[in-house]
Amino acid sequence: MKNIEYVMGMTKDLIDGKISMMSYVLDFPYEVESRYKQMLRENREYAELIYEELVIHRAYTYHDSGMTEDKFLNNIRKRYKWIKGVERDGFC
Repeated sequence: MKNIEYVMGMTKDLIDGKISMMSYVLDFPYEVESRYKQMLRENREYAELIYEELVIHRAYTYHDSGMTEDKFLNNIRKRYKWIKGVERDGFC
């Protein structure tokens, strides 16, 4: 699952302060889009969950949401933990 691990690693890097908010907001959607077909082959449910939760409802909406960086980061952190929990506990 190298592509899924890569994009989840980018999210973890944001949470850990290793990449900037601007880099994440600009680069993350691009990375997911360019890797999406491979991600679907690796694990369809996981790939769709990442796309829905971290791209559509988070990275794409940051500039239009009026959220502060702190609120956006907390939101990403919650979504990341939730997705990792689903991965750990299994998909329905």
